[in-house]
Amino acid sequence: MTRRGQIERLRRVAEQALSLFGIEPVSCSLLAHAFNTTFEVRGPDDARYVLHILRPEEDALPEPSMQVRVESELWWLDRVRTELDLCVPSALRTADGDGVVQVVMKGMGAPRLCTLFHWIDGHAIHRLKPVHLQAVGSLTARLHNHSECLRVPAWFDRPSVDRADAETEDEVVRLFTDGVSRQAADVMRSVFQRMRQAEQALGNGSDAYRLIHADVHQKNYLFHHNDVRLLDFGDCGWGHYLYDLAVTVSELEDGPQRTGLQQALLTGYRRERDLSPAQEVLIDTFVMLREVQNLTWFLRARDDSTFQQRVVQLGERVAALEQRLATGA
Repeated sequence: MTRRGQIERLRRVAEQALSLFGIEPVSCSLLAHAFNTTFEVRGPDDARYVLHILRPEEDALPEPSMQVRVESELWWLDRVRTELDLCVPSALRTADGDGVVQVVMKGMGAPRLCTLFHWIDGHAIHRLKPVHLQAVGSLTARLHNHSECLRVPAWFDRPSVDRADAETEDEVVRLFTDGVSRQAADVMRSVFQRMRQAEQALGNGSDAYRLIHADVHQKNYLFHHNDVRLLDFGDCGWGHYLYDLAVTVSELEDGPQRTGLQQALLTGYRRERDLSPAQEVLIDTFVMLREVQNLTWFLRARDDSTFQQRVVQLGERVAALEQRLATGA
């Protein structure tokens, strides 16, 4: 199906999902169509919402388990908003109290899970300055402070986001051996081995490892006056706090400003939470893990519209990763 055909079909999914939430839309405009699909919705009272349609994965959990995972995300959002008084996405619920609805359409295969959030005002910053990264760093540290003391309910279920165990390593090595080269696979193995050394140094106590956002980058935070607002908790899960910082660092554009922006991020973080020099050094290892995860996702997403374009860059990115391993930077 063409991209246009996919979007039109998902628009019908959106209409059904909105009816389950009790919303009669005046308009439903596409915001993004990539791994997941989002629509901006306007209600009859001019209220604005964001509808998320989750894309089913080939190796996804059974539908009831996936719903629990999404409800777990919504539970954490509620805690962050009420206990930290932060402006984060606020989910709408159905008359039965469900924050996740399931839409089944003929010919679509797997059901689609949908969530609906109140709109958050703010704007993206395309030319980041140190003051912006300081705000992001402070916000990230506040989340970590909150997570360190958080107690989740028995039903709560979110995945591990920075897995580097031997099983994950073997799976990725096989993928790169078959899809790229043995040399590329060796680079991936080296990153996993280095990552396990970092994990051993950090430990898995609540001071180092708890629930994290796992996707704190420029497309997922907005600024409203002097307030930074974090969006899209859909990748949240259990991981080391340094992974959050590594994601932010990894998404900064290369250039002369990158070092200053990274230091501003850490300065903001240290305003709210301790970060030792030894921990700071380990951030780069988590940056490399993030790159391995991105490359792994790309190799598996052969149906993605950008696959042919990105495959040309794959060799360069593996070579850059190998260089980082060799120089330790």
